[in-house]
Amino acid sequence: MTSVFQQGISQMRYLLAFLCLLFAVPATAQDGARDVSHFLNAAVATSQSAGQGGGAQLWEGASPILKRSVTRDAFAKALAKRTAFGAVRAMDWSNVSHVRVTEPGRNLPMGEYVTVSLVWVNATNTVLKEQVSFVLDTDKVWRLCGYFLE
Repeated sequence: MTSVFQQGISQMRYLLAFLCLLFAVPATAQDGARDVSHFLNAAVATSQSAGQGGGAQLWEGASPILKRSVTRDAFAKALAKRTAFGAVRAMDWSNVSHVRVTEPGRNLPMGEYVTVSLVWVNATNTVLKEQVSFVLDTDKVWRLCGYFLE
């Protein structure tokens, strides 16, 4: 079991990761691709923000790829469904993948992408899965480009 102090430190760490993501801290493709903890922290912070109704703020800091695919209001409304599942009792990651798209596809522009898969359990023991995706934008900044709740 973790103490209240440890939980507070952990929450502050996630908040800092979220703020770094929101304000788009630059990272080179090579450095960012190697630092899995950066993406894990950013994904958890994104999940926590979504769980607290922060969809509009997440959209504001997101990549143009996400912004072109969905309006701010539609994104916020979709993420608002996440709040209905209640507080997270336990969360862990199940996968982190890094993909380099070298040829443009129908739905995915060329570039580097990292997707983090999270698994969490709420107070009623419902297991839910989230996927949080980031893209390295042309200005060499990793930004949110996708959020999916299964």
